[in-house]
Amino acid sequence: GHGGAIYNEAFMTITSNYSSGFSTSEATPGSIRGNLIYGNTATNLGGGIMVPTYSGGESAHNGYGAELTLDSSVLIIGNSAQAGGGVAMSVGTGSVGNGSSSSVDYIINCNGATISNNTASVMGGGVYLQREPDKDNYDSIVNLSSGTLRENSATKGGAIAVYNASNADSLHTNEINIGSTSGNLLIENNTSSQYGGAVYVYYGDVNLTNGIFQSNTSAYGGAVAVENGEFEMSEEDKDDSEDSSVDFSENKEAEEEPASE
Repeated sequence: GHGGAIYNEAFMTITSNYSSGFSTSEATPGSIRGNLIYGNTATNLGGGIMVPTYSGGESAHNGYGAELTLDSSVLIIGNSAQAGGGVAMSVGTGSVGNGSSSSVDYIINCNGATISNNTASVMGGGVYLQREPDKDNYDSIVNLSSGTLRENSATKGGAIAVYNASNADSLHTNEINIGSTSGNLLIENNTSSQYGGAVYVYYGDVNLTNGIFQSNTSAYGGAVAVENGEFEMSEEDKDDSEDSSVDFSENKEAEEEPASE
């Protein structure tokens, strides 16, 4: 199943509680403040938090998208799932949307949260965002402006995975935006056995503004791995100059070959 312990098909804001995990859906943005989400397990998606984007058909969803924001008082620790050990959002797990070709946004925002020691057997030890096949009129986005993602693990994307099953030629966005001009972001000691010790993206883009990637490990791409997408960062960051706002420290590729698919 999804979402650790609680499955809620309505708008939810949780403040100053201990939580054993929850799942929420519907079209209204939600925020979480002052919570510890600890030690939960889901057999499929979202060990701690699951945000599906379908619950009652097209009329219930109404094409507004979904947005989850995790602020600086949120701790998501020690949860596990097949994908998204800490947090998962699945775009289009049913007949969603308003039937139009206009863009609809599905967004996970990390604004200072701590996401640590979560595990996924497949993808996204800490955070996972997926878009289902044939859902090309939806924008799926992860914004990591600030916070800490530490000691998460998965087969692909130790800390974060963004997976686009619609893959090629989509006209809409499937991306992860890392860092901001005003936030501090630390991604450290995350591991994957195959691709992307910290970040893995399949058919999507990585836009890197700033952040510290430290001591992440994978067979391929100790810090970041992108399959069929683009990785963008400024020229001074690429050159690792004194003016760089990105720090890649001691990330490494393991000696083992990745397992076959």
